[in-house]
Amino acid sequence: MRQRELLKKLTGITDEETLNKKGTGIPEIKKKIFNYINTERVFILKKRCEASINTILSTSEEIYNLVSKRYPENPEDAKRFEEERRRVLFAEWWNHLWEKKKADLQKFYDYAVLSRTLDNLTGNSTSSLDRFQERYLQIVASEIQKLKEETFRKKDIIFAANSYPEFDRMKANFAWREALYGDVSKFLSAIARQLAGELQDEALKLVEYMTSLLWGSNQVKARLIEKSEEYFFSKLENSLSVLFLRFARPVAEVLIRAPLNSDAREKIVKSLGVDIEIVDNYYIGDEPAFAVLKRYAKYGHKLLYYPETRQQILGVRGVAAPIINSPRQVTIDVYNEFQSPQEDVIFEVENDINAFTEYLRAAIFQAAGFESYCIQELKGLIDSFREKQGTWTGVAQNEVNKG
Repeated sequence: MRQRELLKKLTGITDEETLNKKGTGIPEIKKKIFNYINTERVFILKKRCEASINTILSTSEEIYNLVSKRYPENPEDAKRFEEERRRVLFAEWWNHLWEKKKADLQKFYDYAVLSRTLDNLTGNSTSSLDRFQERYLQIVASEIQKLKEETFRKKDIIFAANSYPEFDRMKANFAWREALYGDVSKFLSAIARQLAGELQDEALKLVEYMTSLLWGSNQVKARLIEKSEEYFFSKLENSLSVLFLRFARPVAEVLIRAPLNSDAREKIVKSLGVDIEIVDNYYIGDEPAFAVLKRYAKYGHKLLYYPETRQQILGVRGVAAPIINSPRQVTIDVYNEFQSPQEDVIFEVENDINAFTEYLRAAIFQAAGFESYCIQELKGLIDSFREKQGTWTGVAQNEVNKG
């Protein structure tokens, strides 16, 4: 009751019914709250929304005006227009990039294959051609060692078969050389096969670089290496065999097939004719005894170890330095005084093998034109790459589409 009296006093309302309705002011508060929610707040939100909508509309209008200047309103026309624009931009970009890639490839070819750099002047060249010739010499050394081991493995059997009732020097010499010549044919084929492998490795390095120019696309190797690596290797082997045998076989014929001072060797020399003389043009060694193959075929090791013969035929004093180190290479004095008929044959055959090796190392590589052939094959890959610009354009387009 005290609170109601206090409320009457504060509000000035004496009527009980009016006091109950308006004495607390709650209805008025509710009225103002509802007015705010339903009227004032909606107006404020509307003003805020209208500002955002105006911003969106003005921005959209700007975007529309900008886009409408570049693209048609029809979606299909716009899509076609954009595709045409992309093709033009791609063509401009690719044509510029293709010129750069050709330049990069030429620089790589000059450095890696031909080694046209300042390093070449200092003797530090590591070009494909240098590696190819270096591997050729290594292969020849390795294979000639195998050939010698096989030759001397057969020696005892051949000598024993030609020692009844006495050792027949000429017969044993012919028989041993016949077996040796058969192994020489395999020897030459083995060298050609290994050279093909070396050249294939150099070619694949070049293809790998060209592949890197086109983002590692597997299309490059597939388009440049005809059919398969096996086919490519077979083609190289066949070509190298033809070149190698063209110049190495005549040397083997004249030095290996028949003994020194035999009628058979003289006939072989005559039958080969200019094929022997061709090799002379390419010999780059220092030993004058090998400067003329026909002359060495006639005099053999005498041109190396007989001072009088060297002086008379070559105009050179003293004996030759060993071409290839061998425990059986002895001085001419010991040769004259102490060698048995068997040792005489061994000395002659081994020196003919050494002479054959010298020609392989110092004449056949140049005569066969291996360097030119190597350049031809590697340059052929370069030319093929450059000629396939249309193919690489498609590859580039695919790579661009893949991002």
